[in-house]
Amino acid sequence: MIRRLLPALLLALVTVTARAVPIYRAQFVETRTPAGARRSLVLHGHLRFVPGHRLLWAIDRPYQYRLEIQDRTIHQTFPGGQTQTSSLAKAPWAEVLFKLFTALLGGNPSALERFFQTSRTSAGLVLVPRSATLALSVRRIIVSTRLPPRWILIEEAGGSRTRLEFTAATPAPPAGSASSRNR
Repeated sequence: MIRRLLPALLLALVTVTARAVPIYRAQFVETRTPAGARRSLVLHGHLRFVPGHRLLWAIDRPYQYRLEIQDRTIHQTFPGGQTQTSSLAKAPWAEVLFKLFTALLGGNPSALERFFQTSRTSAGLVLVPRSATLALSVRRIIVSTRLPPRWILIEEAGGSRTRLEFTAATPAPPAGSASSRNR
């Protein structure tokens, strides 16, 4: 009897597991303000994210750029079509970015405490790098208090600022459903 039930139980387990992994999709506006600059660079793009598994960050205009992190590999497509693929271990900035998104969009901000000192203010969740290496690039990150976040402000050590505003952010159908297969 167990042998006859085993395939059904395995199918049920796989189905439940596939549905438990949310897919986060969002449009974003990224405003970069270099230190001392009078004008900001405004980028528009989209994000697809499966917490802990895959991050696709695509800038659509004013130029095209694509960053994809999956299976401990980072793949970038630059304006003009040049591509670069490397191990995530060779791009510590990308690994921190991936872990940041996994914690924030995966609904587990306490996971950030490994990399950042965290505090809550009226402005939002404030993240200050714990490692001296990360602090060379990032002074602090402020995230809207609502999770998943509506905006993220990255203040760089050199004085530049990047503000990400997520628009049209919606969780997608569960992984494995017909409409999520186009990820």
